[in-house]
Amino acid sequence: MKNMIPPQSCPHCEGKGYIEIRDCSGEIQREETCLFCEGTGELIDENDITWNREQGRKEFTV
Repeated sequence: MKNMIPPQSCPHCEGKGYIEIRDCSGEIQREETCLFCEGTGELIDENDITWNREQGRKEFTV
């Protein structure tokens, strides 16, 4: 069993789970899911990620 460490906020999206894409005047054009935390807002331990070859995506083990 893993040590239960409290999750840390993702520094890329500041824990929101998404990033805001802005234009040159600073207006928000769209929001996208954060690629670093997969939209959770929390840092993901690399040991918890597995690659699902059949579906071509990452999956998390909990």
